[in-house]
Amino acid sequence: RPDPNALDSNLRTPMFVAAVEGRTADGKGNASALDQCLSALEAWGGQLMLGNTTDLHPIHLVQWKSAELGVILSHCHYHYPLLSGLPGISVSALYHYPLHGALIHLREQIYLALSSSDGFTKIPSEMAIVSRLQTLLIHGFEPNERLEGIFCEGIGSKHLTAYFGFTPLQILLAAAKEVQVFESSNQKEKDAENGRAVKNIVEIIQSCAKTLLEKGARVNMPPPPATRLDRDTPPGCYSLNDAVEEAQSAHVPHVNRDGLNKLDNKQILTLLGGADRLKAPQKFFASLPKSVDSAGTLQFVTSSRDSNAPGGSDDCSCAVCWSEFGLISNRKHLCRASGRYVCNDCSTKRLLENGTEQRITDGLFNLATFEKNSVSGTRKSQVSSRIASACHATSRLDMKSNSVSSSSTSTSDRNRSFLGLGSSSGSSATDKKEQRNLSATERITSAISGLSQAKDAVIERGAKLEGLAEKTEALNNASVDFMNMAKELERQQNSWW
Repeated sequence: RPDPNALDSNLRTPMFVAAVEGRTADGKGNASALDQCLSALEAWGGQLMLGNTTDLHPIHLVQWKSAELGVILSHCHYHYPLLSGLPGISVSALYHYPLHGALIHLREQIYLALSSSDGFTKIPSEMAIVSRLQTLLIHGFEPNERLEGIFCEGIGSKHLTAYFGFTPLQILLAAAKEVQVFESSNQKEKDAENGRAVKNIVEIIQSCAKTLLEKGARVNMPPPPATRLDRDTPPGCYSLNDAVEEAQSAHVPHVNRDGLNKLDNKQILTLLGGADRLKAPQKFFASLPKSVDSAGTLQFVTSSRDSNAPGGSDDCSCAVCWSEFGLISNRKHLCRASGRYVCNDCSTKRLLENGTEQRITDGLFNLATFEKNSVSGTRKSQVSSRIASACHATSRLDMKSNSVSSSSTSTSDRNRSFLGLGSSSGSSATDKKEQRNLSATERITSAISGLSQAKDAVIERGAKLEGLAEKTEALNNASVDFMNMAKELERQQNSWW
């Protein structure tokens, strides 16, 4: 049989080609058709990438098509422990930092638009950009992770490495700074059409900032550093110096790091829409429940190991934001899902598994929330489907009953008319039909009420069990403390004698 992973001249697998170039017969993209194609290739052992390509992951190459992006992600393994890549690599690094890549592409489109008279038409719509960011964020890509290195050869990897140390929000901030410089200049100030286009760009940047903040991105992050403490360049990755040299010869100038270093918190807020506008999305993530019930897709670990892979963990700095750990302040914590050491600011939420809270990163909290809601939505749709089926079956029974009743009533009326006794149809037949309809409605209402009562009973029982578990744990702790006190008292008495 044909090899499902046969490489073309560019070292791309059939699944890779289908993901980035697949079209229907009319030349248009189709997410459903793409899913069927990838599923068929995957069933025969096909893979998206074999690790020897010079291209970035297909996630980067579908541009702003969020439907196709969701399909490709459904054929990727983005749950820890990861099955491919360097040991200890992060999900973002494994897939070549797609959240960063999307905002880098947006920044370049904005720069080209400001540099040419017809460039404004090439900027994607606000809905397409926000939809892509949301799709990536709900799949567990960290909103505050700094770009450390691209384990891939080629121009694309150098291009991304030039943003070494940037968080997604800081890339967006660089674009906002460039727009501010353009607005303050005297160029095209009399062109009303360009003025509207610039205003549209500003609104896009502010919407992107709102999307990131609602998923846990932080504004008060230190400027992008040139190194991650004392760590060397990850193996197989380009250094920042090599990447910057390549970026200087590109059609879009390299991002100005020094300009970002000089910005204070107030200036950052102004560039992203103002403190008043950003207050609500910042509070949104903080106001979310501290813990979310597990959907059973995340596995837990009890220890971490050092890794020099991009996004890898070590004892010195947070694997997400690179903040240095201390003995008293900014203590290190273990993300129980990714197995990486992270700071408290990058792991403010918890995952509830069998009544026990497990610390996870904010990005994995977004993933867990999305998967829990997906499971809940599936269950609700199943219940709704069952209720609808019951309603349909009841309606069919009522229709059949009405038909039989109408037939017998007509026969009875004909007999009575033949005997000269008159017709019995009228109010009595109408009353019987209303009673039947009422009976069907009552049965449906009763079924819904029963489901609701069962749900409330389960929730109440879960709350009681959770409370019992907490009391049992407290009792166990008290017993241990009492035992320790008894041992200490016995030791003191023996020493005295």
